[in-house]
Amino acid sequence: MDKRIYCVVAETVQHPLDYSVKSFPLAAPTTRTIVQPPGRLAAQVAHVVSLTRLNMVIDRFKTDYMATPGAVDVDVVLSFLQRQTPPYTTIVLVARDSYELYHVEHLLNGKLNYHTFYDTDQPDYGSKNSIVSTALATEPTTKEEVEGILDYLPLWSPKCDPGK
Repeated sequence: MDKRIYCVVAETVQHPLDYSVKSFPLAAPTTRTIVQPPGRLAAQVAHVVSLTRLNMVIDRFKTDYMATPGAVDVDVVLSFLQRQTPPYTTIVLVARDSYELYHVEHLLNGKLNYHTFYDTDQPDYGSKNSIVSTALATEPTTKEEVEGILDYLPLWSPKCDPGK
């Protein structure tokens, strides 16, 4: 089967959110909606897909290589890492906001392996100390495995004016 990495990026993020209710984050009195510019959205995609691929390699390394006792041979490790990074098509989908991103994460939880990227050091979120969930990516999976979870989300398309 053809496996792909599915990435979901939030077009707008809400911050801060109230997580005191475990089932779903709620708006707090100070919650703001921040529209993510196309360049930042593209960066979020790159960050979360890189994070996902790195975690896949680390997990395989721990399972396959570290289970074998003995000295670490750099050539063996490099060969191992090269075998663990095959090319995968990445499909980029868009969530409307933090709430929809959280909903998608809830739907994926326990069904598929995924990784979430938390953006930091961004003054647009209200403070450079803010930590905001902006995107998630699945580990390689089939189209059939994401049916009913991600198939309703549209493909992301940058909305930018090249003349600016």
